[in-house]
Amino acid sequence: MNKSVIHSDPEILGRTPVFLGTRVPIESLFDHLEGGVSLDEFLEDFSTVEREQAVELIRIKPFLSPTATNNIALGVMSEAIGTLGHRNNGSRR
Repeated sequence: MNKSVIHSDPEILGRTPVFLGTRVPIESLFDHLEGGVSLDEFLEDFSTVEREQAVELIRIKPFLSPTATNNIALGVMSEAIGTLGHRNNGSRR
C-alpha cells in the first residue's frame, strides 16, 4: 500500500494523528487491540476506517515513534516508510 494512512492537521483534533480521511485517532486502534477487541470489531465501530488502512498501520507501528505527533515527525516517517516499501519490494539487501 503506497497511500499514507496517517494524517495530522491542526483543524482535526488539534493535530492528533488520525486515519487519513477520518477523524479517528490512530491510537484508538491500538487501544482497542490491546483491550482485546478484534480488528473486525474495531472496523465495525469505526466504519470510516478501511481495513487496508488498519492493516497498514499495524504493519508500520514498529517504525512509529511514540513522540511522532506533529506534522514534521509524521511527514518524515511517512517518507521513510514509503522508501522502505519501495526498497523491500521483492528484493532483499
